[in-house]
Amino acid sequence: MELRKWIVVPLIVLVSTACSSTNKPPSATSTRATSSSVHVLAAPDCLESPCGGSLDVGLHRSTLFDPAVEFEITSPGWSWDYYGDSRSGNFRLIADESHELPYAADGIYFWFDPAIASSNCEEVEEPLVGRSVDELVEWLAAAPGLVMSEPVHVTVGGLDGVRLDLRLDPTWKETCAFSEKLPTVPLIISRAEIGGYHVTMLPDMSMRWYVLDAGDAGVMVVDIEDGPSGTSRDALLTSAGEIVDSFSFS
Repeated sequence: MELRKWIVVPLIVLVSTACSSTNKPPSATSTRATSSSVHVLAAPDCLESPCGGSLDVGLHRSTLFDPAVEFEITSPGWSWDYYGDSRSGNFRLIADESHELPYAADGIYFWFDPAIASSNCEEVEEPLVGRSVDELVEWLAAAPGLVMSEPVHVTVGGLDGVRLDLRLDPTWKETCAFSEKLPTVPLIISRAEIGGYHVTMLPDMSMRWYVLDAGDAGVMVVDIEDGPSGTSRDALLTSAGEIVDSFSFS
């Protein structure tokens, strides 16, 4: 299994199942989702790896993972890609591909069923930390080297959770072997066989997280991620925020 550090651009692949949660969020898609103008991103789009493509202005619906999500692209230049299956993986909406490793492209990232990553840089979970919204946020608030805003309760597309902003403490000096000598704080990890990831915070970047309770599907983190190149933070938060505001999960 290959874990993809978020420092590393993900590959993308297949597969889809219907939403199976017995604790589904209320549907807000009754009119939009039945429209023939909605472009659906589904398993046939991901028969090979990588999979992805450009996104036209308009309505789109991804059934690549559970819960499915409908969203609206309001400005040109966005694209998408996916690596994972219906239970785990990473899906992203890319605003600007301009970036240099170890940074990733600016955009909106979806992290499924996250666990807190080990603070000693190993690609394992931090022991004794739960996976609920409250437990994840509580750990982040106390994490050395991380600056976190006050959590704000939000409802995004029918899912309840909290919104918070993250950045690296400018005085933090600790590095990991994979951070190319840059200070870093490990954040979340998934060791899924398909679509595993390892998300870390680096200097000169910011993340706006929506930590959402997706019922039987577990916790989902929606991350508006801005690096030192590409789209400016204010412009990204505006354009990406409009997309997040349009989300409808089902």
